[in-house]
Formats: sequence, structure tokens, C-alpha cells
Amino acid sequence: MGSGPSTSPTWHAAASTGFWEMKLKPWDMAPGILLITEAGGLVADFSASPEHAADGEICAATPRLHPELLAVLAEARGAAQSDP
Repeated sequence: MGSGPSTSPTWHAAASTGFWEMKLKPWDMAPGILLITEAGGLVADFSASPEHAADGEICAATPRLHPELLAVLAEARGAAQSDP
């Protein structure tokens, strides 16, 4: 048993690729955040803020991929907000 992201194979793969999720509780994110940061990955919310627990958004990836993943998320969010 465990929280969604900490038991998800996709979350563990974020150590070599990337992962994003929305509407999470702090206790759902904590184990995965620890794993990713200890492995050298970066974790932030979709606005690149390290305050990911505040809004339940999380973007985790390698240092090389993290800015690209954040850009894709920002683009998707902008497109979603401009749709009527």
C-alpha cells in the first residue's frame, strides 16, 4: 500500500525521464519527491515553483528534461485556458 505516485512505475521512471500530475495531496507527493530529489532530479509545480505541495501540481524530471517538461505544461495550460 502507498500513495499513488510513490507506488507508480511511471513516478519511479521520472528519475530517468519525467512525470507530471495534478490534484495530489502533500502526503501523496512526499515519498516520490524524496526519491526524485535524492536521485538528482528536480521537482516543482507547473509554474516552476518549489511550492508544489500548495496546489497539488507536480512536475518531476531530470535536470536536462525539467525545463522542457515545464514548457510543455505551460503551453498546454495556456491552450486550455484560451478554449471557450
